[in-house]
Amino acid sequence: MGKGKIEIKRIEIKKNRQVTFSKRRSGLFKKAKEISILCAADVAVIVFNSTGRLFDFASSRNASGGKAWNNEYEQMLSQFRNLKNENEELQKELSCVRGEDVEKLARNQLDCLEGNLVLAAKKVQERKTEVLKYEGRKTESKKCSIPKDSLPHSPPLMETQFNEALEALHSLKDYGDDDAQDQNAGDGHRMRKP
Repeated sequence: MGKGKIEIKRIEIKKNRQVTFSKRRSGLFKKAKEISILCAADVAVIVFNSTGRLFDFASSRNASGGKAWNNEYEQMLSQFRNLKNENEELQKELSCVRGEDVEKLARNQLDCLEGNLVLAAKKVQERKTEVLKYEGRKTESKKCSIPKDSLPHSPPLMETQFNEALEALHSLKDYGDDDAQDQNAGDGHRMRKP
């Protein structure tokens, strides 16, 4: 009876994960050794476990170049550690800027963070001022391109329109009063003008 297929996904139980890693790493190194012997190939395998521990394999043909490999490897490992530390520091800074984990900071770190926030606030204010000035100039240029007398809320235009409407109303009223007087004259009643 053959082995069943195993679903490839992360093993949740830590102990099982470590055992599987160890067995699979051994199998991987064994296969690398076999391909090196069978095909006369130079093979090198580097594996990091979940905690960052390094495991490596180099074929015997590469053993003569082992010193060069070890030097290169040490440089890469050192660079990896430096980048990992830098990443952790940046993650801490980012969480502080977001307001998380501020209570864990020392006074000098708080002073540094405060200075960064003040600087950031100043840059934001400067940018906001630039945007407002630009929008103001843009609005002014639009106002200048529209004639003032064509604006619906222009005070002189409103006053003129109001006066014209008032005159029209008076002329209609006067016209209506004249008709009423003519009609009432025959009845003997007179209407008074207010």
